[in-house]
Amino acid sequence: MLKNLKDKLKSQLEEQAAHLKEKAEKAQADLKNTASHALADMGALNAYLPEVQRILQEKVLPLLNLNSLANAMGDSRMEAAFRMAYEFLPAPVRLLVSQDAFVRFCMNNRSKLMDPATEQRILQAPPPATQRVSAADELTKLKQLLDAGMLTEAEFEAFKKQLLSA
Repeated sequence: MLKNLKDKLKSQLEEQAAHLKEKAEKAQADLKNTASHALADMGALNAYLPEVQRILQEKVLPLLNLNSLANAMGDSRMEAAFRMAYEFLPAPVRLLVSQDAFVRFCMNNRSKLMDPATEQRILQAPPPATQRVSAADELTKLKQLLDAGMLTEAEFEAFKKQLLSA
């Protein structure tokens, strides 16, 4: 009888410990997300504005020609461009700032990040459906960007994964 009671108490304690661990992990994730948004909101990303401008010009604009990749990354082409730019940020920045916080920061600072011509190029409508390109063709274009040195191997793999999951 004591053994049954002991086993029952042990089981209840293990359940409570698992529940507390789950709550702690959720709280930690919430705190990280809040901190990420706070960093972006406080302007911690302002130091990266020139880098983001360079990334948009040199890396994102060529990728926006890959329509299925751009469409897979966001609701709007501007958000898709900023989501792509996030992938090119240094790893420490990506560890501190979530993609959503970065996109919100960029959307709020569009006028500082790009000139009207660049914004127009990003916002251009995709080509008509008659000119649709297959994922294989777009993967070939990604490979060409990799071979031309415009993408690193890690960037190529990240975009390839997104393209193939679309």
